[in-house]
Amino acid sequence: MKSLKIIAALFCLSVGAEDISKLEYNKDIVPILNKYCYKCHDNDVQKGDLNMVKALNIPDTIAKNHKIWEKVIEQVHTGEMPPKKPFMPPVVTNKLLDWLHYQMKNIDWSTHKNAGHVTLPRLNRLEYNNTIRDLLGWDRKPGSKFGDDGIGDSGFNNDRDGLFVSASQAEKYFEAAEKLMDDYVNSGLPPKKKVIEAENMLITDELTVPQKWGYLIGRNQDTVYTFVPITRKGYYELTVRAWGQRNKSDSVAKMKILVNNFLKAETKLNSTPENPGDYKLIIYLDEGNHQISFNGVRTTANPEEARAKVYPLKDISSIYGNIPLGKSAESMCTMGKTFMALDKISLVGPLKELPAEVPTKLAQIGTGKIKSAGKPFEKNIVLEQFNLKTEKKGLKKKASNYNKAMKLLQSKYNALRKKGPKADPFELQFCIDEIIYAKDRAEKSKSYLLKDIGKDIKAFQQFEQSIKATQQKNFAIVNAAKKMIPKNLSISAEEKAAFTKKYSGTQWLYCRDAHDFVAPPSLKKVFFTRPGNGQSERQAAEKIVERFASRAFRKAVTKDEVAKYMTVFDAEKEKGQSYKEAIKLPMAAILISPHFLYRSENAPTQKKEFKLDNFQLANRLSYFLWMSMPDDALFELAKAGNLSKPDVLRNQIKRMIQSPKLKAFTKTFGEQWLGYHELGKSKVPDEMVFPKFTEDLRKDMFIETEMFIHDLISNNGSMLNVLDSDYSYINERLAKHYGIKGVQGTEFQRVKLKDKNRGGVLGMGSILATTSQPVRTSPVDRGTWVLETLMGKHLPEPPADIPPLPENAGGEKAELTLRQSLEQHRDNDQCRSCHDKIDPIGFGLENFDPIGRFRTKNFGRKIDAHGKLPSGETFTNPAELKSLIVKRESDFARNIAERFLSFALGRKLEFYDEPVLRELATSFHKSGFKAHKLIEDVVMSYPFQHQSQTR
Repeated sequence: MKSLKIIAALFCLSVGAEDISKLEYNKDIVPILNKYCYKCHDNDVQKGDLNMVKALNIPDTIAKNHKIWEKVIEQVHTGEMPPKKPFMPPVVTNKLLDWLHYQMKNIDWSTHKNAGHVTLPRLNRLEYNNTIRDLLGWDRKPGSKFGDDGIGDSGFNNDRDGLFVSASQAEKYFEAAEKLMDDYVNSGLPPKKKVIEAENMLITDELTVPQKWGYLIGRNQDTVYTFVPITRKGYYELTVRAWGQRNKSDSVAKMKILVNNFLKAETKLNSTPENPGDYKLIIYLDEGNHQISFNGVRTTANPEEARAKVYPLKDISSIYGNIPLGKSAESMCTMGKTFMALDKISLVGPLKELPAEVPTKLAQIGTGKIKSAGKPFEKNIVLEQFNLKTEKKGLKKKASNYNKAMKLLQSKYNALRKKGPKADPFELQFCIDEIIYAKDRAEKSKSYLLKDIGKDIKAFQQFEQSIKATQQKNFAIVNAAKKMIPKNLSISAEEKAAFTKKYSGTQWLYCRDAHDFVAPPSLKKVFFTRPGNGQSERQAAEKIVERFASRAFRKAVTKDEVAKYMTVFDAEKEKGQSYKEAIKLPMAAILISPHFLYRSENAPTQKKEFKLDNFQLANRLSYFLWMSMPDDALFELAKAGNLSKPDVLRNQIKRMIQSPKLKAFTKTFGEQWLGYHELGKSKVPDEMVFPKFTEDLRKDMFIETEMFIHDLISNNGSMLNVLDSDYSYINERLAKHYGIKGVQGTEFQRVKLKDKNRGGVLGMGSILATTSQPVRTSPVDRGTWVLETLMGKHLPEPPADIPPLPENAGGEKAELTLRQSLEQHRDNDQCRSCHDKIDPIGFGLENFDPIGRFRTKNFGRKIDAHGKLPSGETFTNPAELKSLIVKRESDFARNIAERFLSFALGRKLEFYDEPVLRELATSFHKSGFKAHKLIEDVVMSYPFQHQSQTR
């Protein structure tokens, strides 16, 4: 838009001595291009990926390459091109610009009118999951096992040109459909119960033999375990029948329960052999084979527990039979004759509802509301490796083992730091157990090394120095780790009493997992009728199949289509299957039909272009705004042929924008347009340099941007707030990260921003971290991101022979600052023209570090955030930079219009979309940058409501 204004101004100021309309391309224009342009932009040399010979071939390609020529006009006008001698004299510049403007102005767009071709649109993974959700009324997300959908040329993963179906993908569709319908039909069945006797389970120590009632475990290394196959994911109730036995009054047995090697719960075993306890635990299990294991641990008894009855081993033997006594018992037990006895386990699920006692504890543990007993680590603890200088192979090996042990301890410590103090308490405890184990292993390796190293005086002296540097750190790691564990994890006496009263003889442990509880579906959404009252099984099945197929295919189905699926039902009945089993297969077949997996937009005639029918329009509209199938209201309007009426369509747009399902669009559009979905994937801050960048903080950054974009679009705010705003959505953790005071709680809330540097997406951690390198900021990445993502500029790829800046550029030990390094790096003609646009913007954001914290210094050096744009405008900080970017509102309006239209169509925009795009951008600008107006205009546009047979 800005370039068009420049063109218009040039047209008004042009020299009128020559009749521009009579200039001939080959005679009057080619000589200018040959002298000033072709040396850098011809068939052989194509700097900036621009071939002006090919792009300007009058009259065939001037419209097709109009974007290139708008860029040429702008760069010639500003003097950016040509960059070196010979320079164009003013009279030649005006002649070229006037001629180009004349050609651009006189493009007859009517001859290029084209709705564009959208490849047969397969549902992407999110659309598949959402469609299944709305079809069945059951949010099971079966597509979660599919591969990621790639980003297409449009910049979005709903780009239909990239959504093909491979053989492996087809196989996954078959598996998902069969599994889904099996689970759906059987969801009305009661939870299954599986009981496993302990003596039939496995144990790591083969010397520990099972008794007829189970296992007696006397040491932490002994692990009793079993494998349980889960076919339906969900919450399960695990009940463990166990008891504790001790021979001394100052200790008590404690049981640990692990699933797939992750600690789920631990509890003291206060029950006795005479009265075993049923210890219950709610866990979430996904589909697959899961290992459930148990350890016994000795822990100190409190005064109340110390008064409990102590059972000698012989008393246990008299009750439970042949238990090893004497030396065999001593060798089995290294806990001082304190045992955990395991009888059996039972697993019931998936649960249709959680026990009433669960939600409170689930909310506490699952949402991180339990406060840490200690503060997060402010400094990292780094263990040095011991470099032993010796030729003795045995000594070298022991030194190597010691180093491996130290490396293991370091890795376990780093894993704990990465989780952060507010991670799941039980996983923290599991990490700390591993740290203690690794520390003990390091101590043992040290003792083995000391035995031999004493024979080598020089090596011993060297090792003594190393010990002094690491011994304190070993203990510091363990002590610091322990401080991260919350103190208030145990169930309160009131909670325990309430549960025990209801379930006599039962001790409650914890509800360890915090997943969204998915209740069983209401089968009436699909099975709206049933056999009986004069209706045969086949008649009921036919009605169900017809309605299910119509909704799944998002169109009216024919009798022949229904008959095809009923033959599957008939074949199953002939095999002797029950009605319920027989109807599953035709429904699964519907879910693998191309009519379900694809959005059919077939032409009703052989016309080159055609208008979408009402069902096709309903699908385009619904998958644009909801990323899911049309609802009943859209279906009814489509069936009646009324949806395409302009007033009716506008009313439906307004209704759909108000729906909670709009969030699927705002989230997907926002994260893929802005690109922050790469944070944590291809973009990962170095955990050693930025230990405070935890997974929880990354999620908070995502939520901030998601809520911000959703608020703008759903509430029809000005989209200019994307560039700069005086508010954001943050919680206490993110506020502390940003240095914002007065925000409390884990819930996200709208917060007024006092610091003008922080507002808009350029002040959000998700964007700032995504546009940085792992250990430092990247002014080039940030500047490029602003120009391309926000302003819609298309920058050429950097020359292949230009090496990137080193990772440590501008680092603590570097002689030059990052700014100085970059200025030196780009000091050549190949780089300067682009970097003059990019770098000033990137430098203007240098006050933000690689994880989004505001800073005034970097390694003791003052941050220099000043810059000068090609327009001559200057700034000194992020706030001033943003005020200049906001002035480019015309560029921003066009860019947003282009992104919305491309997302809605599911394809890359072509040159023939230009007239529609200009209308959308102009209307969007006039509306005050309101998203609702832009959405309405996109849906009412010619390319949205039409389809071309060819591109």
